[in-house]
Amino acid sequence: MKPTTEFDSVFKIVRTEYFDDTTIGNLYGPSSDKLCWTLEDAVRADGVKVPKKTAIPSTGLTLAYSLDLRFSPRFNRNMPVIYSEKRGDEYIVKGRGGVTFSFAQIHGGNTHSNTEGCPLVAYRRPTSKTIQGTAEKEITMLLEDALLKGSVGLVVLNAPQENTTFA
Repeated sequence: MKPTTEFDSVFKIVRTEYFDDTTIGNLYGPSSDKLCWTLEDAVRADGVKVPKKTAIPSTGLTLAYSLDLRFSPRFNRNMPVIYSEKRGDEYIVKGRGGVTFSFAQIHGGNTHSNTEGCPLVAYRRPTSKTIQGTAEKEITMLLEDALLKGSVGLVVLNAPQENTTFA
């Protein structure tokens, strides 16, 4: 993670509801406008990871992961990828407590069974633990535009536990 001040623009995920296997939140763009809903796996204590069933660790207000675009052979398209370190072609998220994730991507999906540790993005929330109507294409386009202007970060906040006030 890097200080948010090192990025030219920053997206934010603010997590707001926590269930046994699902975390719901909102994704905000660099202009601080809400873009869509997010759905992730369960948020766990620092240092605890259940493979493919754990949300990436929060960053707090002053730190951020890097965001980039990566061609995903699995999905056969460019997708937003979250990372704190690149090792060759591998994108690594190094979170609090020493947990690591590989290839955490922002993509469409409806339930925690679609996440495998990645944030899902969609426009609608038909039930408390599902989202619907992928926002991936719009998020990818916004990220492409932001990357043309410089580096892009992603703040991840666990509200209401963390102060979610941001400029």
